[in-house]
Amino acid sequence: MLIILLRSMTFHLIFILFMSINHKNDYVTGICDSGGEVYVVGGAIRNFLYNYFHETNKKIKDFDFLVRLLNANQLEDVLIKYGMVKEVGKSFGIILFVPHDAHNPNTFIEFALPRIE
Repeated sequence: MLIILLRSMTFHLIFILFMSINHKNDYVTGICDSGGEVYVVGGAIRNFLYNYFHETNKKIKDFDFLVRLLNANQLEDVLIKYGMVKEVGKSFGIILFVPHDAHNPNTFIEFALPRIE
């Protein structure tokens, strides 16, 4: 039962995630087409789970992604095609991104690369 629930939640999360972002998601497709894997992490997951279990509709506005199978340079090369890129912590593998068609150019989407501490 839990596996079915998680699969259902995953489908709904992906659907809600892509419907909630106010701009095109071409950059996610670009990352996948370049061999990367993209995972939604952070506040979007928290808000989705809160909405799911409390039957509410709290807006998901903070999107953070974890990208596997690409290094920082490869990820930056993909993202630069779709917007502005700001590398804030090369040693930590954090890249901030604003899509060209973002409604608020001061709101960054955070991309992180996996790391071992």
